[in-house]
Amino acid sequence: MSEILKKAFSAHMKSFDEKERTVKWAISTGDLDRDNDRILPAGCKYENYSKNPVVLVDHDWTTGAIVAKNLSIEVAGNEIIAVTQFPPLGELKKSDEVFSKIKNGLISAVSIGFQPVDSEENTEGGFDVKTWELLEYSFVAIPSNPAALPKSKIKKEGDKGVKEMSEKTKDFNEQDFIERLEALEEKVASLESKIETLETDKNTEVELQKAADELEIELNEDKGEDNE
Repeated sequence: MSEILKKAFSAHMKSFDEKERTVKWAISTGDLDRDNDRILPAGCKYENYSKNPVVLVDHDWTTGAIVAKNLSIEVAGNEIIAVTQFPPLGELKKSDEVFSKIKNGLISAVSIGFQPVDSEENTEGGFDVKTWELLEYSFVAIPSNPAALPKSKIKKEGDKGVKEMSEKTKDFNEQDFIERLEALEEKVASLESKIETLETDKNTEVELQKAADELEIELNEDKGEDNE
């Protein structure tokens, strides 16, 4: 588990100060998540993060995704408590939007981006990440992220999917499939033939109408000569 991972949580808000535009909340806990992993708060290394404490949206590591800064971070028991501060109202449209969504309860999930340093498999089928470096944290829409799955677990899920697909196709009959395909091709050929016939009939109708028009003209001309 040396790759950069992301874990999203329903953030536990401690306080919201609209005047100071700050939010204090628990951005991570040591509880077992739905992937059966534990990110132990005591093992969080955030010294490097504190040198550039940006707060992002959706783990987008571009400058345009920076919407706030982290004022402080601390480990408190089974939680990591952070204080996020937004720019003054009107200075950054995206920041204003995110702050408003937090205020109105539309955003309540925070996801940490981190790099495991020391981890071990636990009895629940996941990993206990005992030491890790915090790289950033982001506001996200949904408190869950498949990207957080370790590669070994992704492989397990992949193997499971292959097995399920095998079960679904074990009764596949190749000869029956070929016969059905040939029958379909015959139907297509028959339809194409009917279309050609219809087009021919249409052309014939046009030619007959043209001949009738020409005959009528000739008859009118003959009638005119007789009158003379």
